[in-house]
Parts: sequence; structure tokens; C-alpha cells
Amino acid sequence: MNFSVKRIGNFSSVLRDSQFIQAISGPHNEILILSRSRNGRYVISELMRDKWQTRLSFRSDAAYEFVQPMPDGNFLLVDSRLTKTDARNTEVPYHAGKYFDNAHVFDETGKMLYGFIAGDGIEHVQTTAKGEIWIGFFDEGVFGDPARTGGLAAAGVVCLSAQGDVLFRYSDQIAEPQGIPLIDDCYALNVADENEVWLSYYGDFPVVALSKKALKKAWIDFPRRAARAFAVAGENLLMISHYQNPKWVLVNLKDRVSTEAPTTDDKGSPVELDFCFARGPVVYFGAKGHDELYSATLAT
Repeated sequence: MNFSVKRIGNFSSVLRDSQFIQAISGPHNEILILSRSRNGRYVISELMRDKWQTRLSFRSDAAYEFVQPMPDGNFLLVDSRLTKTDARNTEVPYHAGKYFDNAHVFDETGKMLYGFIAGDGIEHVQTTAKGEIWIGFFDEGVFGDPARTGGLAAAGVVCLSAQGDVLFRYSDQIAEPQGIPLIDDCYALNVADENEVWLSYYGDFPVVALSKKALKKAWIDFPRRAARAFAVAGENLLMISHYQNPKWVLVNLKDRVSTEAPTTDDKGSPVELDFCFARGPVVYFGAKGHDELYSATLAT
């Protein structure tokens, strides 16, 4: 089992007048960068034929941290926390014990089509080609007040329809019925395709494979590694370890073998990771101090 590292491109041109928020891939391996200018204008840029193209630009007072493509050329923008003010009008007060939507779908012109509550304490957001939305939560959401989370974050991982309706709750449909540890903090989420989803989480760090929202297989006692992200090909994983001095961890789940290697760029030079995310057999990552994006593809 091996993997190859490739330089995807430099994104400094995207950030000339904007602050970097997130780099992410979509269900069709689209590479997107979400940034925000000083005057509050959000920009979604997509890498197309080795050049960054602006896909959407709009002004908002919301604090979006995640972006994902949606069907029909629309985009989903999500704030990781619930707030007591409406993203469309910061003067609207908190009232009646309710929190306002923290997920909004925009069309290609920048018009907000609709919004919904996506839960509090969001760590990961990945959509499918059909527009289903997979969300993983960190501990402040999981253990937060249910009234504040909208009842979503306590599940650890949920899947929502494109309109925000709940389709799946990990705690209710997988962990509790199967006797698998509950999620305290979703460390890694990989929505490989429409049907296959992988995750790993604190505190016991199991690796769990889902197929069509049902349990496919769970590895409870191996490799038991905290991963920031991981690629998957069959029963082989390429993990980026979570804590100090992140490393590549190659894992063969079938043979229960794992090996470590230093994280490097496409030239083999060591890099200090800034961010990382994964889709299917590919881990994408950026290096601190450099506006460079790389991919590491796990051989199938």
C-alpha cells in the first residue's frame, strides 16, 4: 500500500484582499476556497483548469465557516455556532427561546434561497451529489444544551436533506443499537460518495464505515489513532494524525498493520500542516506559512 503527493496549486491570488476561511472539496472533487474581505464580502473560489475562478461573491454579516456545493449550482454556507441574531439582519433580537438559522443556501447570483438550523458546535460539513448534508460536531455541541443545539449535535453526526430535514442520527441509529461508543467529538469525516461515509471520533477513536446510512463495519480497538482526516480505499486508510507533529499513518484494517511516515510535500520536503480534509481516497492539505494546496492520494 502506498500513496502519492501532488501539488495542486497556489491560492495566494484568492487572498489578495480577503481572509482565508476554509479550503474544501465537494462531491465531484471540486476544490473550493471560502474567503472574506474586510468589508464583509464573502467569496467562493473554485480551482478550474489550474486557475481560480470566482463562483460566488456576496455581502453578509454572518460568520460562515463552511462551504459546500449543492445541486443546481447553489452553495451551502454554514456557521459552526448558533446565534441569537438573524444572519440577514443583525439587529433582530433573540426572542421566544429560539435561535436563528445557521445554514443558508445561496443561488449563483448570491441570493439567499432559504435557511435552517444545522446544530451547534459544527466541526465538519460535506454534501453529496444529490444534496444530502453530512455534519459532524465537536464536544461543545455534543454536550451542549439541547435547546441550543436544536437536538442535532447530541447525535455526534447527522445527515440532513437539502432542506434541512433530519435523515440520520448516528447516536440513535448506529451507536446505541450496535453497542458502539458514542461520539464525544467528531475528529474526522469522509463522505466518500452518495452511499459510503467513514468517520473516526473521540474518545475511543473507532473507525466506522457506513453504507446507505447503515453500519457496514466498525473497528473499535484498531488502529485507535486520533486522526485529523483520513483517505480510504477498500480497507486501507491514509490518516493524518491529530496531535503534535502530525504524521502520515498508513493503516491496513484487514491485516491490522499500521506504519508512520513524516508529512511531506510533493518534493519530499517536510511540511507543517495548516489544514487538511479528505474525500474518498484523497487527503488534501495546506502547509503553514505557504498558500499552497496539496493532495495525497491513496493507491487503490
